[in-house]
Amino acid sequence: YKDFRHYCHTQHPKSGGLWAWMSSDGRYLVNLFTQDAAYDPGSKPGAAALNHVNHALHALHGFVVKEKPASLALPRLACGINGLDWDEVRPLIEHHLGDLKIPVYVYTNYQKGVKASEPL
Repeated sequence: YKDFRHYCHTQHPKSGGLWAWMSSDGRYLVNLFTQDAAYDPGSKPGAAALNHVNHALHALHGFVVKEKPASLALPRLACGINGLDWDEVRPLIEHHLGDLKIPVYVYTNYQKGVKASEPL
């Protein structure tokens, strides 16, 4: 989290982009910027926007093609608090990630205590 926070404070990333971090075991954690940022002390990020999701997924596609991870897992992207309608976001995921040559897992329901089912 400290690396991500430092990146945001020093680089002021634009909405629609991404930030990737590689763990010591070679797996990536990728943050997609689907909201307008909040750089002022005490301010809160803006609501997610479909155009930001669209651009972030485009960036994610490029990242996957370049870095070649074995698989990709996503939540219901940008559909949380102040979020978007899943029926509008899902087609964007299918459009941008549907042609990838790796498994893409989309977790649509959270179940407390249940581990993700994709192989590592």
